[in-house]
Amino acid sequence: MIHRILQYPHGWQWQLLQQPKAQPSAIAASESAEANTPVSDETTLYEIKRRFPACAGWLDQCMSSSGSSFRVTENAEQDAVLSGTLMVQLSGNRSDIEPFHYWLSSKELITYHSEMRLPLRLQAISLTSKYDSCSNAPDAFALILSVLAEEIHNGLEQFSQQLAKLEAEIHSRKHVNLIEAIIKQRYILVHYSQLFIPLRELLGICKETFLTETINSEHFQRTEHRLERIDFLLQHYAAEIDTLISMDDAISSYKGNNMLRSVLTAALLLLPAAFGAIAWALLPDGMTKQEQWGGLLVIIVLVFILTVLMYGRLAKRDLNKYTQKQNNKYERLQATYSNQQQEDFKPPLNRSRRNRVITEQTSHSPDLPSSSIGSRKNKGR
Repeated sequence: MIHRILQYPHGWQWQLLQQPKAQPSAIAASESAEANTPVSDETTLYEIKRRFPACAGWLDQCMSSSGSSFRVTENAEQDAVLSGTLMVQLSGNRSDIEPFHYWLSSKELITYHSEMRLPLRLQAISLTSKYDSCSNAPDAFALILSVLAEEIHNGLEQFSQQLAKLEAEIHSRKHVNLIEAIIKQRYILVHYSQLFIPLRELLGICKETFLTETINSEHFQRTEHRLERIDFLLQHYAAEIDTLISMDDAISSYKGNNMLRSVLTAALLLLPAAFGAIAWALLPDGMTKQEQWGGLLVIIVLVFILTVLMYGRLAKRDLNKYTQKQNNKYERLQATYSNQQQEDFKPPLNRSRRNRVITEQTSHSPDLPSSSIGSRKNKGR
């Protein structure tokens, strides 16, 4: 296990514990573990536990932790200690999630990492001066949380682009499986919400635990503003997806109503023919062939007349609806045009009204002498 100690000007320190990559010798060591043979990594971990007995329980928890957790305790000096695990996303791949284990006191920060990417990101050159300006370990921990929140913010930016593309496809009606695409975007938003909620909760617990250390912390305030912005984006996108789902329901119901209307129209048009077939089946058997042909002719004529009348009735109803819709559209356009004309039209001022306006303007002007008002009135007359 790699153990690094970083000292900072304000007296706090950061200790990084990192699990090394698996080597061929490590594979042999893991095979010998079945025969109860001690492994070098476990020996190093035992030495770290002996050096920091207050972190022994936390280190054991790190080996078996698989989700976000928080714990507030006290060390031997009766100082508050915040420890636990936070699940973070390390890249644009949503399945690339690793645990971030931390142990935090007012003067010391200990982190445990299972791979190299996260400590390299947290120790970037651009963050060195910011760590140097931190007055205590909780202040630096707030800066670390701000760095971890960047990946969530970047993921939400990609999500917004995908959502805008989906909205454009909905507007152009190019997407067939609309509800499946919306539900897929909903799952992506739930994924980022599950990453964001523990992060925001951890910042609140840290501020509550180390109240005196974080009351005037600039990094805490910046991190809070960043998390508020991410929270706003999550709520906005959730409302937008709910709107898309409502639109899909409305479109589906509209298409269903049109389909049902078409089926009912076809059924109504075929209804006279069905009655004709029933009447033909109810004719008595003792009729002659000439009478049968005459009855068939009468039934055909009646079916044709009833079908034409029913079709005309349905066509008239649809025509009335279309005419009413066009009239309403024309009235709205006419009202809009008339309102615009009234706003653009300004009636000219007559002489008396023009003089009154000039008098009011000059009366409100403090720099204009009263004698000029009378001369302007005489000039207007």
